[in-house]
Amino acid sequence: MVTLEYDEQRMEGPPFSVSPAEMHSRYSTRYGVRNSGCADVIDEQPRFRERGLDALTERAFLLIDARA
Repeated sequence: MVTLEYDEQRMEGPPFSVSPAEMHSRYSTRYGVRNSGCADVIDEQPRFRERGLDALTERAFLLIDARA
């Protein structure tokens, strides 16, 4: 799963900001949640600068079925 994380006081979603803690709280009861990487993508997404952000982090998570 790929998420975006940013300062929610600077911009209202959508897309909505999702922190690693939220990913774990929402999915860890059914899945193993592993952070597969992250990148600062604000320079690649100028429309988010136009909406007031100065930082935007894209995170990739691997969800592994805990029942398997």
